[in-house]
Amino acid sequence: MGRDNVLITPHIGSASVTTRDNMIQLCIKNIEAVMTNQVPHTPVN
Repeated sequence: MGRDNVLITPHIGSASVTTRDNMIQLCIKNIEAVMTNQVPHTPVN
C-alpha cells in the first residue's frame, strides 16, 4: 500500500489455543447431537 505506518495481516481471531479448543468441543457436541437424532447446536442449511 506504500505506507510505512500501515500493517496488514490476515484475520487470526481464532488462532488462540482456547478458541481452537472451544471449536473442537463444539464439533464434538454437534457430532453427538447428530448421532443421537437431535438438532446440532450450529446447523448449516
